[in-house]
Amino acid sequence: MHVRVSGTWQQVLPLGLHARVSGTWRQVQTGWVRVAGTWRQFFQAAVYNLPVGGSDSGFAGSAGMSLQFLSNGTFVVQGDNVGVIESGNWVTPTSLAPGGYTIQLSLLSGTSPSGPALATDHALSSNRTWTLSQVGIGSQSMSVLQTLKDGGGVTVMTRQFDFTVEVFS
Repeated sequence: MHVRVSGTWQQVLPLGLHARVSGTWRQVQTGWVRVAGTWRQFFQAAVYNLPVGGSDSGFAGSAGMSLQFLSNGTFVVQGDNVGVIESGNWVTPTSLAPGGYTIQLSLLSGTSPSGPALATDHALSSNRTWTLSQVGIGSQSMSVLQTLKDGGGVTVMTRQFDFTVEVFS
């Protein structure tokens, strides 16, 4: 969405639309306009969500977990042996994706996952997948901080994410 500010059209980021109500600036959640006698929605503030974690275990010699952020605004947490553990939208409405958003994972403890570089912003114009694997008896775990940023580089959400994979035999 664009608004005219001092004669110049500027893009409004999903967190950037505010209205003054009784002398106080408030963030607009939903914007409506009346067109030919019918009310139509023209703006929906973004809602963000990040996954919280998961575990996978197996007796077949290997176990693995993947965390996927997809360019269509969704995420999937999946275990090799247990299937989909969690899925959802990292931005709602998903029509805002990929929209300049970036994702970053920073290792807090444990084993580094395979996938895109850690502690680096990655554009969500492409799908991003991190994987933690264990081959043979044993276990691996990691704790990462996920940071989601909007098109202006502003952090819109962070959440710790924990993975554990274990092979019994």
